Amino acid sequence: MNIKHFVMILSLASIIFSCNHDHLYYSYGDVAVVRINIDWSNTHLTPNGVSAYAFDHVSGRAVSECVISSKPEWVDIELPMGNYDILVVNDTEYELNNIEFKGIENLNNFCAMITAQTESKFKGIQFKSDNCFISDCDKLAYDIVRNVTIDQIDIVYYHDKPDVNTVLLSKTVNARLQQVTELIDIELEVMNLNSAAGAPRSQLTDLAAGYRLNNGEKHEDVVTHEFVLNNRVIDPDNNKLGRISKKMINFGLHTQTKADLTYPHKLIMSFVLINGETYVVELDVTELIECYHDGFQNVHKIRTSIEIPEVIGSGGGAFDPDIEEWDDIEVDLPI
Repeated sequence: MNIKHFVMILSLASIIFSCNHDHLYYSYGDVAVVRINIDWSNTHLTPNGVSAYAFDHVSGRAVSECVISSKPEWVDIELPMGNYDILVVNDTEYELNNIEFKGIENLNNFCAMITAQTESKFKGIQFKSDNCFISDCDKLAYDIVRNVTIDQIDIVYYHDKPDVNTVLLSKTVNARLQQVTELIDIELEVMNLNSAAGAPRSQLTDLAAGYRLNNGEKHEDVVTHEFVLNNRVIDPDNNKLGRISKKMINFGLHTQTKADLTYPHKLIMSFVLINGETYVVELDVTELIECYHDGFQNVHKIRTSIEIPEVIGSGGGAFDPDIEEWDDIEVDLPI
């Protein structure tokens, strides 16, 4: 090694060992990790998890993809500096088989809509209306955590490469979910129920098709809920008299209160009688609906009485595809 090389090596070593080096650090992507703790006490749901959507607080524009947590108790979402509104719903859109979210690009347009069909599944009793038709709806609960602020001080950095399971929380906020789907509770007293060969295929018209989550208003579109009134209780003292009932989940009335109704609600029931004839009952139940909150959800109760013809015959029951089976409910008699 000549003197020139020796001097170069000595100079380089001197530079290296005389400098103060900053510690290497690992950025967490210039984002803060926000944990949303979920309070389910205002619901009677048992969800499999929770989903979170983040939006700009001012414009309402979506700023992230939907974040899913398999733990119902909390969900973590990563956000850069800014102000946000975070929408939280039960489960995932994939698990809510009969609800779809629309307008998710902006919180101002975010709607939960019931999956509907343009044609009735009950061809014989299709009600003449412009409604779409639904058969089922999932339970939905949500909350919006408003104005979550992320400052520079909230951005997470690590001085050493973290373990893959390490999550350093910058903020913790709370969400208390409220049920937005509602319960329809129908019960009718039916005279000559023993003349019915099976449960009536039924429709309840002009219910809300969805819900606007940001402002908490019903969607203006309406739907008809189709179902079978198959829960039956026979009067122990009179086998001609009985009660039929059904409870259903949907978005309830198409307005917030019954006083604001612009469409009548009609209950249509198609009975197949034991002589093979079909008997259709159509009732305007608008004024019969009793609305209240049961502590978890809005409930709309319908109670009334009807009479169907008294007939004699066998009707060929089990081979008739229009005959729906009863679900008989046993009632304990007082002793």
